[in-house]
Amino acid sequence: CERLPFDLPEAEEELVA
Repeated sequence: CERLPFDLPEAEEELVA
């Protein structure tokens, strides 16, 4: 998953927004 419909504080660090 690249972008999720909701913002995840944990995912933001790993995923490049």
